[in-house]
Amino acid sequence: MANSSSSAALVPHQQQEDIAPLPLIRCPRCNLGVVCWFISHTVKNPGRHFYKCEFHGPNGCGFWKWEDAYIDYLRARTTTPPSMSASNGRTSSLNSSANIPDDPDEDEQHNGPAPTSRTSVPKVYAVISQLSEYKRFLVEEIGFSQLLKLPLLSKLNLRFSKWIMSKIDVTTRSIVIDNKRKIRFWAADVYKVLGIPCGSRDIRAPDAKCSDTTIQMIRALLGMPEKGNHILKFAETVINRDICENTSSTLEKDSFKMAFVIFVMGHLLAPGTKHEYTTIDYWGALANTQQIQDFNWCEYVLLELFAGVQKLKADIQDNSAVTHLQGCHLWAQIFYLDNINLGIFNMRHDSLPRISAYDDVSLRRMINQCAGTAKGPADYGDVQIRDATQICYTRSMWDTPPDRMTPRITTATRQTIPAHTKAKQAASEIGIMMKYHNAICLQQANALKNSIISENIRFVDKIAAAISESCICCSIRSLPCIIKKHSRTTEGPTTNTHRRRLQMCDSDDILATASTSMRTPPQLKPCTARSPAEMVKTWADIIVGGIMMYNDDTAAPDDAVIMGQASSDIPVLTAQHTYYAQPHWATGASTEYPSIAIQDKLCKILRSLPPGEQNKPCITHETPRYISMPTSSVTDQIVGAGMLEHEMCAIVFRRLRQIDLTILYKGMTDVFRHYFEPDFSTTILAGDKVVELKSIQAQFCGSEINYNIANCRLFHVPVILEAGWCLYTWDMLNKVINIFDPTTHIPSHPEKKRLHDIVADKIHIALFTCIYKFFKKWHVECNNWKRKFPHFHSTRFTMEESGICITHIARHFNGSSLEEPLSDESIPREKGFQLVQLASIQENAGTIPHEIQKTLASYL
Repeated sequence: MANSSSSAALVPHQQQEDIAPLPLIRCPRCNLGVVCWFISHTVKNPGRHFYKCEFHGPNGCGFWKWEDAYIDYLRARTTTPPSMSASNGRTSSLNSSANIPDDPDEDEQHNGPAPTSRTSVPKVYAVISQLSEYKRFLVEEIGFSQLLKLPLLSKLNLRFSKWIMSKIDVTTRSIVIDNKRKIRFWAADVYKVLGIPCGSRDIRAPDAKCSDTTIQMIRALLGMPEKGNHILKFAETVINRDICENTSSTLEKDSFKMAFVIFVMGHLLAPGTKHEYTTIDYWGALANTQQIQDFNWCEYVLLELFAGVQKLKADIQDNSAVTHLQGCHLWAQIFYLDNINLGIFNMRHDSLPRISAYDDVSLRRMINQCAGTAKGPADYGDVQIRDATQICYTRSMWDTPPDRMTPRITTATRQTIPAHTKAKQAASEIGIMMKYHNAICLQQANALKNSIISENIRFVDKIAAAISESCICCSIRSLPCIIKKHSRTTEGPTTNTHRRRLQMCDSDDILATASTSMRTPPQLKPCTARSPAEMVKTWADIIVGGIMMYNDDTAAPDDAVIMGQASSDIPVLTAQHTYYAQPHWATGASTEYPSIAIQDKLCKILRSLPPGEQNKPCITHETPRYISMPTSSVTDQIVGAGMLEHEMCAIVFRRLRQIDLTILYKGMTDVFRHYFEPDFSTTILAGDKVVELKSIQAQFCGSEINYNIANCRLFHVPVILEAGWCLYTWDMLNKVINIFDPTTHIPSHPEKKRLHDIVADKIHIALFTCIYKFFKKWHVECNNWKRKFPHFHSTRFTMEESGICITHIARHFNGSSLEEPLSDESIPREKGFQLVQLASIQENAGTIPHEIQKTLASYL
């Protein structure tokens, strides 16, 4: 979800004299660094506190949490709630880490798949809060006026939603906590929570079936093209149009009503699992706007939630790494919290819809109250069911239409002490003595605790100093030594963490945080032993899912092609193979490396840019797929030592194709090699049907492919695996698949070979499937291909260097050897070359910094 955002990056809190408001523990994920306190200076989260590992980064530890999530985390990990008093960060470290499990990832291993969701309450709230009085009247006409009371819930606890959904019994329509505790619900209970219409007509009945004519009519009213899947985006556009009671036509008013229902269904009531994909089987109920409120929307919401429940349980059973929560799990949260006994945290049931009574604080407080503190999977079932006389729900009566139901609201009576009596007792002599005694006890207890912790730290430092020179256990495992001092970064990464949202889904707010770069997910620790094929698929699926989810927050044009966008029209061309094109080395064409002086000057300019300039999109390219990159991504990955990320690699290979067409093979009808972008391999490994994807079709038959692809000899396919980037090259002349893995000395090692064989098989089948689908004739058969593991380097390159290595190999591989050797010196030279070329990419809608343009103008 990839592309980049233009919002400001997260900036670390650098005022050393300030003290963290919460205890700082040793990182439970990597167990190496200490969790540090930071303050966000982004546009969306100004001044918000968050905590992350001191070794947090694209290739380091992935642990970080917002402050409220960090409080929940400490509460679950410790036997007592965390102290809110100020304490020294390092002092609290060892004391807090004493209560974390032996296995830092214990809860991830037992909790099953990590939940993600397309539900976006802030998005719906932002739209309805801007509605005019007349638009609110139109919403009231269709029966959805209660949704206008929706509060701003900036985050949702997805682990809580996953737990509730896993407890729902679809057959009996109940939340089954255990054999003795069950909470039944009906469609009318959806009305009580959300306030949407609960009419007598069934949306999925034959008389409400959505015909093709209805679909085309609604698409036309929303201004959508005949083909495309940006349904929610067009609906939001219609909602934001100006509508006047006197001047607007009836058609415009009906369009607003339809768009409003589609928008709230897609973002709140029945969200799907893919970007801009939303079911349209309810569109038949929108054909006549005067009858929208006659349909049972509550029943439809329940059925969509049941589909999500079945999908979740299947993902848990299949041990999937990620599960996308489908349906309105927010309703499940409110309904469950309203029906359990939380003592003083219970809310009075004297207002409808029930969701209007909640806010971020109350929702989080109630969830924390019912959360268990024991080690193991997250459990929210250690509660008692609330008495039926204290709630407005109908657990013991038949489901009747909500407009004919009067909720029975009673409150339990209890003896209380009058307020004036309490005040008198507190002000008495004995009351003052009690307060003084309690304060002295707490002060002495804190002093003793801090003294013990300080002594423990001094003791550990002495032990570390004594054995640090002889410690070799970490170096054997290629890990940084935990007893040697590590240099702390004083500045956070210029890119922030929104694009890691698939790994950081403690809340929906983390899924909506702004970002500047799509990061490759950190190394996954599987819950159970899995086959290499499953690990490869999980890895690719996370990357694809992250890119697609990120597209929700990007400002891509309406007609832009995005990741995962499908098309039913498959292009068919005729491939006329006449000969294999000659390589450019035979004609003497070449590209020069920039001088060291130019490289240094460009690097200096990029590093000196202020944060505002760093976060502006410098590369925005729409073909074959929309990608937008901020300047900070170039600074991190090309100038810095960061790993080449998926979207940056796509831009680099896109530029390599332009270089071939405009410089190396200029004026020729055929080229020696054809570059694929990493989308091709990643979507294949994730299990998607690449033949139907627009971005993949464009890489075979797009308008920029103005040469005969059948005469290309080499087909380069970059592949990102957990260990780093690899390059797979199909040699059509010799029917050989060349596999380049820069991260290993022995690519043909049995384990490595097995992994590469699995990847090569999947890509080979998909490659020739696309070829046979897109071209009527092809001169090479797909069977009897050989595999080779050429090894042209003596250095074992790191995962961070692997991306630059494969670009060097792709540029200089002639089919049998490298025209330019690959060595340690090749990395900075290749980075300098790519830096100049990225700034010169054609059809760039981004803004290259002025100083970069000026320097390149003098160089070129």
